[in-house]
Formats: sequence, C-alpha cells, structure tokens
Amino acid sequence: MGNAVNLTIPYVGQVQVEVYTLAFRGVIHQKLNPTTSGGNVLLVLNDDWGKPLSDGLYYVVVKSGGNRWAGKLLILR
Repeated sequence: MGNAVNLTIPYVGQVQVEVYTLAFRGVIHQKLNPTTSGGNVLLVLNDDWGKPLSDGLYYVVVKSGGNRWAGKLLILR
C-alpha cells in the first residue's frame, strides 16, 4: 500500500484524523469521506506539507460520529 494505512472506523459519519509526534506537534490533519459503521478509510501518511512521515512512533486521534479515540502508529520501512 506504500505510504498509506487503512483505518477501520466503527462509527458512522465524517472522519477527522490528526497525527502528532511524540512531542505533540501536529503533522497530519485530514478530513476523510463519511463512512458507514465498520467502514475503512485510507489515511495517506504524508504530513500537512506533502512530505512522507519519517520512521518512528506517532499518536493518532480519530473523530467520527461524535466519538473520539486515540492510538499509536509505528512507521517502519
């Protein structure tokens, strides 16, 4: 899949994804197409300036259907 990752969203609605470095610097802020419950959305791992994210650990915050959850994303190539 290259420089992207599939996210399975358990809630219906517009999906907003934010990715932060370990120092809590925002590097990705994307609004993705609305999804149905259990739907997949494709998150391209390019920062807000168009450059691919470097290898490392990131925090991911996903908002959809009035719900919000967070997780970690490890990028290794």
